[in-house]
Amino acid sequence: MNQRTRKEAHQPKNRPARVPVSGGTDVLKAYGISAEDEANYHYHAVLDKDGLVEKYQRGGYEVVQDPGVTLGESARQSGDKVQTIGNRSTGEMQILMRIPMEYYLEDRRNQELNLRNEEKAIYSPNEDDEHGQYGEVETKIER
Repeated sequence: MNQRTRKEAHQPKNRPARVPVSGGTDVLKAYGISAEDEANYHYHAVLDKDGLVEKYQRGGYEVVQDPGVTLGESARQSGDKVQTIGNRSTGEMQILMRIPMEYYLEDRRNQELNLRNEEKAIYSPNEDDEHGQYGEVETKIER
């Protein structure tokens, strides 16, 4: 006689893996992107609200129009764009967009440079101006 555990006895044999209702899924993960496109583009889900999609397009992003690509588990291809629900209460959609990796990396380098310049201005004592200088701040970043 084949003995099964109590848990095994209550599970159908061909049942798909259970997904927790409270999360555990990556709702904005893009599926179906080729390895070549993954290496050559940065993908980003953009909320279709207040002109954000147009803003990203001005910045060099393009709407993903590949019928083999989906965004999240509840994604759908609507017309010519890959999208999913971004806000269930308002019905706003997330649109999958991409930018060539060279532009994305250039933007990140510029962002890092701007951040370092701002930090330098904040943490460096200004010897020309005594106003507002109440001491020094030193930071140490270990990498």
